[in-house]
Amino acid sequence: MSRLRFRCHLVTLSPRHLVILVILVAAVAGIGYFLWAGRVGAEPPQIPAELTDPPARKVIEGKRQAVLAARRSGSAWGELGMAFAAQDIPAEAMVCYRRALDLDPNDARWPYLLALELNQAGTGGDKEEAVRLYRRSADCPTASPDQRATALLSLADLLTELGRGDEAAPLYRQVFAADPSNPWAAYRVGVALADQGETEKAAQILLGLARNPFAQKKSAIAMAELSRRAGKAKDADGFDYAASLLPPDYHWPNAFGIELAALWRGRRALIQRFVEQEAAHEDKACVHTANALADQYPSVETQLLLLRALVNAGDYPAALAVADDILRDENGRKLVTAHSFLGLARLGLADRAEAEGRKADANRLLAQAAEALGESVRLKPDYAPGYFQQSKALLRLGRLAEAEAAARAVVGCRPEEWEGYLGLADVLAAAGRKADAITAAEQAVKLAHPNDPRPKQALEALKAR
Repeated sequence: MSRLRFRCHLVTLSPRHLVILVILVAAVAGIGYFLWAGRVGAEPPQIPAELTDPPARKVIEGKRQAVLAARRSGSAWGELGMAFAAQDIPAEAMVCYRRALDLDPNDARWPYLLALELNQAGTGGDKEEAVRLYRRSADCPTASPDQRATALLSLADLLTELGRGDEAAPLYRQVFAADPSNPWAAYRVGVALADQGETEKAAQILLGLARNPFAQKKSAIAMAELSRRAGKAKDADGFDYAASLLPPDYHWPNAFGIELAALWRGRRALIQRFVEQEAAHEDKACVHTANALADQYPSVETQLLLLRALVNAGDYPAALAVADDILRDENGRKLVTAHSFLGLARLGLADRAEAEGRKADANRLLAQAAEALGESVRLKPDYAPGYFQQSKALLRLGRLAEAEAAARAVVGCRPEEWEGYLGLADVLAAAGRKADAITAAEQAVKLAHPNDPRPKQALEALKAR
């Protein structure tokens, strides 16, 4: 009965009152939806179907479930973005970072990591947005000192790239003043002082980086240039030579990168670890990582990484077994480096056999090494490393005509490198052609760095024969 009375009353509403009622209902519904949507939040990106690596998918799915459980959490969205970025999926990562930035604007990670992706995208508009975001990250009230330094230095590097060095210079000085031990800031300030003619101040900073793994090679190169400007050619040559002997510098320390790297998974993570261990000459660790790659992601390519690691570690018997596996594969037989590393493994075993007095075994292994290296240069006729090692094996076997041909092929492929001429000198000397050997060694001396003693010592030894 009450419902009947209400319906009758509603019918008697004036048009003006009816319009007002409709507006009020719509407004209440809109507010309700807004509150519901705010509580529920946006839908996180799906994992791309192209990503098939199970460990990589698993880490993203775990972070995605965390977002679904707490859609209003900036940290959950940001960590999902990092999981996408760690697997090199930038578009989805940026979606997540933007959402994290909306939900948690005071976390320095999200503007920095979004800027990092935009900067790598490489377009003008993206880079300008990256400039704003790096500033925002540095200005975040919750940023740690290391985070603030990383954001300011990344900003300064980008400004320099954009031709705005006048804006970058005070940022480098600001970070260096706060922490003179920061190698990134120290190197940039040192180079800037050198460019300004402040030689003594620049040298003091750059020499202080001589043992720093993040900047030792770069600082040696900078010192060579600084010495050259000062008219100290001999010092410049010394720094150039020192730089040539140093391994590549590590990437700049990054307060945001550690958390990101912790999310690397699967093949990509293992390959990155392999590269870092190989650069650091951690041979045993490199073999362990290469074994994990070959076991989890079996292919000719991962087997080849294992072969390389085993040869570098001196485990020649295991290297031979892996090389055999690779060369059974039709595609593996086409790989130049598979034959090359097989040859190196046989050379290593020949050295051991010779050291143990097993001359016949040594000669057999040398002949097999020469054969494998010969196959590498047959597949790639301009492969200088193959010719170089083949020439060594043939020389030890006394096959001098073949050794000379291989040595001359090295010089033909790499006429700018002194090592080939020194190898040729060894062969010519063994053939009793002392004058020709001295000529080749003299060319090696001309091409080598003035501070490298090896070609000079070889030339002096030849002359003394």
